[in-house]
Amino acid sequence: MEPQGTAETTSDRWQALALWSLGGTLAVAALKRVLFGSSLSTSAFSPTGLLSLAASAVLWKKAKRRRQPHHRHVIPLINSAALLAVANSQALTAVEILFVGHASLWVEEKVEQRVARYLRDAFPMPSPHVEVLEDGRVRSLPLEELRAGQVIRVHPHDIVPVDGPVAKGLAVVDSSHLTGRAEP
Repeated sequence: MEPQGTAETTSDRWQALALWSLGGTLAVAALKRVLFGSSLSTSAFSPTGLLSLAASAVLWKKAKRRRQPHHRHVIPLINSAALLAVANSQALTAVEILFVGHASLWVEEKVEQRVARYLRDAFPMPSPHVEVLEDGRVRSLPLEELRAGQVIRVHPHDIVPVDGPVAKGLAVVDSSHLTGRAEP
């Protein structure tokens, strides 16, 4: 999961603002149509058109920041459709397109966050240090410095940090993050 930095939260706030503005505009358009029988102005330089352009810019910025492969194709399509609608004086259509685009990306982010949290909770990471046995003594060593052939000590019910043969002993250990099976 990405760290929550200042730029990250600022971008998220802009996306939330765009989503609420687009949704509010759609609600106002629907109420105006039902109550008064008229529609919002949909020219390129109307408030609806300008809102569409601003929401489109927020989406472009999000695409640049995330750099996810599937977003490279989807966001330009959403923005192109919205910009063509604005150019054809169909700004309300652009608002609808952008609302669906922003909402789907928001839902996708929430699902990604939940999955990341679930995986972090379900599969805890092993300690960044291991206990290496050398000449009858035990010393702590960062996991990155562990080399093939070194013997490590794993206590019962610990998470096995690396794959290898059991040199001595018998215990129940968790090797699910190595094998993918949730069995001891």
